[in-house]
Amino acid sequence: AEYRVKTALLTRTIAWEQNLTADDQEVNQELEEILKNYPADPAIRQQLTGEAYREYLKNSLINRKALAYLKQEIAS
Repeated sequence: AEYRVKTALLTRTIAWEQNLTADDQEVNQELEEILKNYPADPAIRQQLTGEAYREYLKNSLINRKALAYLKQEIAS
């Protein structure tokens, strides 16, 4: 648990320092890809299109960008 917290704090710090963001278009694209897996389930679709899940997706995209940044920095 401590490792996850430290990793999350580090990722958040990198995202903040590098000014990494995820805009609505990126969130919408990610959401569309996820929704393709649930074409006939309105309950899941409703849950996935709620504001809480959109915020989760936004944070997830920012974390991915921060990790990609770290990988790039390590490789160079």
